[in-house]
Amino acid sequence: MTNFPKNLLNKSKRWYTSVRNIFRKSDGAKKADPNLALQQVVSARKRQGLPTKSQIKYFPQLLSKKEKQIASIAFVIIVITGILLGREFLNSQRLVVPAVGGEYTEGLVGAPQLINPLYSLTSDVDTDLTRLIYSGLMKYDTANGLVPDLAESYTISEDGKTYTFVIRDNAIWHDGEKVLADDIIFTINAIQNPDYRSPLAVSFTNVTVEQVNDRTVSFTLQEEFTPFLSFLTVGILPSHLWQEIAPFNASLAELDKKPIGSGPYIFEKLVRDSNGNLRNYELVRNPNFYGGAAYIEKLTFKFYSDLASGVDALNNHNIEGLSYVPINNLELFKKDSSFKMYFPQMHQYTALFINEDNNSILADNDVRRALATGTNKNQIIDNILLGHGLAIDTFILPGMLGENPDVTKYGYDLEAAKALLNDAGWTISNTTDEKVKVVEEETTNTSETETTDNIEDSTDTAEEAEMSLIRTKDGKTLELEIVTVDSAELVQTAEEIKAQWLELGVLANINIVSVTTLQSDILKNRNYDILLSGELYGIDTDPYAFWHSSQSDYPGLNLSQFANSEADDYIEAGRTTQDIEKRTKAYQELQNIVAEEIPAIFLYQPYYVYVTASKIKGVTIEQMVSPADRFSRINEWHIKTRKVFGKDEETEVIDEAEVIEEIDPAALYSN
Repeated sequence: MTNFPKNLLNKSKRWYTSVRNIFRKSDGAKKADPNLALQQVVSARKRQGLPTKSQIKYFPQLLSKKEKQIASIAFVIIVITGILLGREFLNSQRLVVPAVGGEYTEGLVGAPQLINPLYSLTSDVDTDLTRLIYSGLMKYDTANGLVPDLAESYTISEDGKTYTFVIRDNAIWHDGEKVLADDIIFTINAIQNPDYRSPLAVSFTNVTVEQVNDRTVSFTLQEEFTPFLSFLTVGILPSHLWQEIAPFNASLAELDKKPIGSGPYIFEKLVRDSNGNLRNYELVRNPNFYGGAAYIEKLTFKFYSDLASGVDALNNHNIEGLSYVPINNLELFKKDSSFKMYFPQMHQYTALFINEDNNSILADNDVRRALATGTNKNQIIDNILLGHGLAIDTFILPGMLGENPDVTKYGYDLEAAKALLNDAGWTISNTTDEKVKVVEEETTNTSETETTDNIEDSTDTAEEAEMSLIRTKDGKTLELEIVTVDSAELVQTAEEIKAQWLELGVLANINIVSVTTLQSDILKNRNYDILLSGELYGIDTDPYAFWHSSQSDYPGLNLSQFANSEADDYIEAGRTTQDIEKRTKAYQELQNIVAEEIPAIFLYQPYYVYVTASKIKGVTIEQMVSPADRFSRINEWHIKTRKVFGKDEETEVIDEAEVIEEIDPAALYSN
């Protein structure tokens, strides 16, 4: 030991004694060589680092039996912790992505007639199925609006009259043939051919379509028409199959029931009942869909004669989803975890359309303003729509081209509305309060055993009291008629408005009519004071059909018979320019004119109610133009999932041909 400096040797002895006291073995145990231990301590001190391997291998000899047990347990804990951390790390690097598989069954109200894009416009069921089977040059996407579909790209000439489209090279018909320019030309020509009797013909009047090459077509318009692009969402027919069918037989063709298209789903089979009625309609995913093959393997549609039957089937789990659920039925499904509800906004609004030509009272702007100010829209939304709607002040809805946040608004103000009517000369008798008090006392004192005659007398008295609440002017009663179609939502809305206007001193009689009567009499003859109805836009925000003076007469949809030459100019300017700023400005000025003249009282934008199975993931429905738009991203819906390794959430999903079995993380450590 003489080789060690004295001071270092003394320190080493003290360290050794300390270590030995800590790791001292029990009596009878073999003692460690003190010289060896001392050398290791001195060596560690000199190195000022971690022990060497030769030092570590002697360490267990310094431990007692109990200490060895503790060390073993600690080692096992460390190993297990390491495994768990490793497992967690691996899981964090694996993404859950959609996988192919699963089936979904949805109920539709009605039955398919013509699953053909030339005719499907007149039926929601036909439109739903057509949307899944066929595709057009363009499509409406619920998140991005109007986007290319079959078209790889398109250009519009500077004069806005020529549209040129290049077709995707990977667009294939369900029978394996390529989609070519011939198919586009055939479809448009068929629409224009009167022998096909397509309701879309008016949309392609004075439009010429020509082939540039096998994958390119051009459309030429006689004059600039900005909404034209939205017309090209019509599904394209395969010319190699339809050109052999005579135009006058097109609506009778087998292809109308068993179609072949280029969309995300392929017709597989249909099932009829003993009476020949279609009961089930089955589609399977198109693995060659150019937009990315869908994940859900099979879609089955079941058909119901009315909404009530469809709601019952959904409630009984005979189907997993329903194309539309009335708001008053939502409580049936809110607490059922197997369903999920969606409330997309529609390009639709509900309003009171005023026809002053039918009732001179409504020709007074102050009366119209009072009715608008005395209408509580939020109360209608809360009581009738159960909150599933948005109060509106104009016909251009939030998010649409031309939205005008500064348009004049008529917020609910009962006292202001009463003042307007007073100023217009419409007053209420001073005896009103006394008559109301008498009615209330008679109603309170009525016993449960009151005779039928007494009840009728009380009712008559109540009606008299109600009439005493109504305003008069020059001996004329402020009495109006609200006409609406026989729909639960609209009827309840009309009743709510009647109650609100009664507080103003306005008597509103409600006339509920059938759809047939609405078309054959009410609309045709403009036979209404006020029409409570909805109006639905197409993809484009073109208000021409609803507010241009040329559409005042039937079958035009200018329900208020609104006529204003300046407004007409703004409408025409908006549909003849590709300049977004100019269109926006034109539509904003148009709204200002309508707001000033008050030809309608705009009530609300209803939300569409769609209930589907909660097992379906990837459903995004922000807004819709038509109910079929819920399927605009059907190829992203999925039921099955799998895990893949990736860097982040944007890791590209492996093609279905490369799908591997989903791995159970526990299996990684089972061996």
